[in-house]
Amino acid sequence: MKILKMTNEIIGKLALIGALLAGVGVICMMILVGLDVVLRNLMNISIMISDEISGYLLVAFIFFGVTFAMRTGALLRIDFIYSKMRGYFKHIVDIILYVVTLAYTLILLKYSFIFVQNSFNFKTTSNSMLRVPMWIPQSVIVIGLFVLALQISISLIASILTLFKEDNVLQSILSNEEDDGEDQDFGEEAVF
Repeated sequence: MKILKMTNEIIGKLALIGALLAGVGVICMMILVGLDVVLRNLMNISIMISDEISGYLLVAFIFFGVTFAMRTGALLRIDFIYSKMRGYFKHIVDIILYVVTLAYTLILLKYSFIFVQNSFNFKTTSNSMLRVPMWIPQSVIVIGLFVLALQISISLIASILTLFKEDNVLQSILSNEEDDGEDQDFGEEAVF
């Protein structure tokens, strides 16, 4: 169980780093687009690369931010339905959703990896004056999906453990303290 706890902590740090990078990306996008708008209106000139860079930053925002959204419960829930579920049924629904989501994410990850690999092998570059090697911005998709798949896996394991009422095992994974062997009550919900 220490491996699960350590994995959860690592994913938590990766999710936080991803959220911070996503936030920085949004700020950079706003500055870049704002600067381009101001320059177009005041000086009648344009930063020719603002659209392209903003697109890359948007992809980074989405794929770096998705794991943090998953960890905080801001993803994959319809609250007005989910809040009415209780006990065993709620855990079964969680497990089904995590299995389906993990399968879909792994399929996306596989084909995204193939896409990046092809871009790298064929030395594909953007059609702009920057000539950015496309495998670089596309790698953000693979990294984001990989971390998301890890997060979904941990959430799936937590839901299975919660279903079987192994609260002390789940608590040791969720807590930041060392496992001292004591049984601890963590309540009904586990948020990963």
